[in-house]
Amino acid sequence: MNFISKNLKNFGLILALVIFASACGKNGGGDLEAGSNIAEQGGEETAPETGPGAQAPVADNCVPTSCETQGKNCGEISDGCGGTLACGECAGNLSCGGAGTENVCGAIRTCYRFGFVSDREFNAENVFLADTCAQAQPRRLTRNHEEGVRFNHLAFKPDGSRLGFEKSFAGVDEFPIPLLSSIPLAANSLTSLEEVGSGDLGEFADDVYSPQFVAFEPNGNRIVAVANTEELNGLGPNSQVVKLQRAKLFDPAQGNAREILDLDLVTNRRFSALLWHPDRNRLIFSRNAPVGDPRLIQVYFINENRTVTVVENNGNGSLLGELLEGSQPAMAPVGNLLAFVRRVAGRSQIFTCHLDAPRIGAFARQSCSQVRQITSQASNTRPAWTPDGQFLLFNSNRDGNPEIYQMKADGSEPLRLTENEGVRDEDPAVHPTSFTLTQN
Repeated sequence: MNFISKNLKNFGLILALVIFASACGKNGGGDLEAGSNIAEQGGEETAPETGPGAQAPVADNCVPTSCETQGKNCGEISDGCGGTLACGECAGNLSCGGAGTENVCGAIRTCYRFGFVSDREFNAENVFLADTCAQAQPRRLTRNHEEGVRFNHLAFKPDGSRLGFEKSFAGVDEFPIPLLSSIPLAANSLTSLEEVGSGDLGEFADDVYSPQFVAFEPNGNRIVAVANTEELNGLGPNSQVVKLQRAKLFDPAQGNAREILDLDLVTNRRFSALLWHPDRNRLIFSRNAPVGDPRLIQVYFINENRTVTVVENNGNGSLLGELLEGSQPAMAPVGNLLAFVRRVAGRSQIFTCHLDAPRIGAFARQSCSQVRQITSQASNTRPAWTPDGQFLLFNSNRDGNPEIYQMKADGSEPLRLTENEGVRDEDPAVHPTSFTLTQN
C-alpha cells in the first residue's frame, strides 16, 4: 500500500467516528431538552407518587390552620388545605364534644345549692346559701351580729322555696326560735333573698309551741317537728318545772297537730335529729343519751301501727342483729342508703347502711344491713344527701379548719367546697333541686 492510500483510509475512519459521535450528541441533547420541557409543564408526564408516605396536593399559597387557632382540643379537624389535624384526647370524665361544642373537651356538670352556718362575717354565726360549683359568692341569709347566737337544724321545704332553721342563744336556757328564709325560685340564682323571722313556722296549729327539728315531708305537705314545752313535775314543795320534748305531726288537710312521740327529758333523753323516710311512711330519729349510754337510731312507723323500733344491724343475715349505734341520720332521697355518724377511736366518722324493707306485725322491726364506714381522716359529721343520692355533703376538719366537703356515696373523691382559715363553715343542708353547668 502506498503512502497516499494509507492516509486516505485513516482519514475516512476518523471522519466516520466524528459523524457517529455527532449523531449521539444530538440524540442525548434531545432527551435532556424533552425532560426539561416536561418539568416546565408541571410534571404532567410524571407518574403520580403512591404509598403510605404520599401527601395530598397543597393548593397554591395555602397556609394550614392549627387546633389552637380554631379553639379545638380533641378529635380531628381539617387544616384548611386538604389535610387533617389531630387535636388530642380528653382527660378525666370529659368527652370530646361533651358540652355541646364539636372538637372541644367538656361535660355537663351537675351543681347543688346548699345552706350552711358560718361565722365568716362579724365573728358571729349566720346562715349562708352557696352552690357546689362556686358560681357565686355565698349569700348571707341572716343579719346577725351577736357572737352568742347559734343557728341549727337547717331544712329546705320540698319545693325549695324556703329554708327553715333555729336561732338560739349560747348559755341561755331558752327554747330556740324557729325561722324561715325565702329562697328564689330560679334554681341557679342567689339573689332576691328575703329573711323571714316571724318566730313561728306559720303552717303549724296554735298548739305547737316553739317547734324544733322541723322536717318537711318529701313531696308532701305534712310537717314533723319537736314541740318544746314546760310542765310541772311532782306535787307540793318538791315539784319542779321540767322541759319536755314531744314530736308532733301536723297535717294541713286535718288542720291539727297530733302528738306521735314523747321523750322523757328527766332522764336527759332528747331528740338529736328527726327526718322523713322517702316513702313518707316512716320517721327516722336519734336521741341524745345519758353519759355512757350510746346513741341509737330509731324508726317510727306512721301509717301502720304507729310503733317505735330500734334499728338493728343485720349485716350477717341473721334474724338477731345488734342495735344500730349512731346519730345524725340522713336518708338518701332515692334508694335505701342511710348515712349516720358514729364515734371511732375518739373521732366522729360517717357510715352508711342499706335500710331494709320493714317487717310490720306484732313486733315491728327495722334492720339496716351492709354497714360501711366511708370516712376515716380526722373528724367528719353532719352528712347531707344531694337530691339525686349521688353525693354527700358533710363537715370535716381534715385540713385543720372546720369546712364543708363533698364526696361520692361510697366515700370516694372528697372535694373541699369552702375554704376560710380561722372561721367555721358547717352544718350543710342541700336544696331539693339541682342545676347544670357546662364545663370545658
